[in-house]
Amino acid sequence: LAANGLAQVETHAVALGAAPAELEFHRSIINSGDNHLGTEKLSLFRRRALIRVVRLDDYLPGLELDLIKLDVQGWELNVLRGMHATLARNPGLQLYFEFSDLVRVRSGSSWQELIAFLREAEFRIFHPADHSELDDERIATLARVLAQKGYTNLLASRRCPAAPS
Repeated sequence: LAANGLAQVETHAVALGAAPAELEFHRSIINSGDNHLGTEKLSLFRRRALIRVVRLDDYLPGLELDLIKLDVQGWELNVLRGMHATLARNPGLQLYFEFSDLVRVRSGSSWQELIAFLREAEFRIFHPADHSELDDERIATLARVLAQKGYTNLLASRRCPAAPS
């Protein structure tokens, strides 16, 4: 972090989730961006470790945030369920999150549950490239296209984001 000039960043050796737990963390030894919680067959290219899971609301209470980037390999809904108070306390919060079928595979929930959770928290869903709002039909179409292991990023916001320049 220091080598990249990131002096205002803190690291914490925990995972975020819906409830306190200790779970298996699967770390890829060939792709540093493909690490995740949950069950998976052990392979030559993964290492397992136990990690403490905490709720964001309990671990860092009182956070005031503008943006959260969630790229947790299918664990997005679990993280969001552990941050109800954070979401309520930050009405201008925007969530930039990865959207894929990994939600169902790795966490046992569905993309429909993820979108329903965000809608219940009064978030609207946007495509980050052009900030067009996505209704449920467009999200379902996107999910079908991505079903073959694809993914994309989406933006959840309670207000329409500024148009990209």
